[in-house]
Amino acid sequence: MCTWECALEGCALGKWTHALGKWTHALGKWTHTLGKWTHALGRWTHTLGKLTHALGKWTHALGKWTHTLGKWTHALGKWTHALGKWTHTLGKWTHALGRWTHTIGKWTHTLGKLTHALGKLTHALEKWTHALGRWTHALGRWTHTLGKWTHTLEGWTHVLGRLTHAFGRLTRSFGKLTHTLGKLTRTLGRLSTLEGFLRE
Repeated sequence: MCTWECALEGCALGKWTHALGKWTHALGKWTHTLGKWTHALGRWTHTLGKLTHALGKWTHALGKWTHTLGKWTHALGKWTHALGKWTHTLGKWTHALGRWTHTIGKWTHTLGKLTHALGKLTHALEKWTHALGRWTHALGRWTHTLGKWTHTLEGWTHVLGRLTHAFGRLTRSFGKLTHTLGKLTRTLGRLSTLEGFLRE
């Protein structure tokens, strides 16, 4: 016979069996959910792998760009150094040009003084040329007068000899003066050539 204790044990066993069934059902649902989460995790893991691969490619590309940038930076440093050297050289040339400009200014000032002196010399030469013309004209008149006196005073041979000697001295003086004027003219020509060369 089934006693009261057996009944109670059967009732408890049924409850436990029912509870175990509910837990088994819940565990099945959790297992199904876990499978879905595992599938989703696999997809996320695959996506993460693709992203990791893409990140690796970007990291490689960034490394190449960094290497190229380093080369360009090195080249820029070399160009900057060369530019500094050229700037230093340009400063030296600018300083030298300033000195040459100062020297040219001094030469220009000297040339102005020479030009002024040449103008004065030209003016003096013109005056001497005019005086020479007057002396030549006077000499011509004196020669003409001397011819008349020579024709008139044929008997005065001694006087004529003295006048002829004086005329010879005057002619030699005129020759010396002409020679001096020739030298002055050549000097003037050389100064004009120098002035033309300096103007060029």
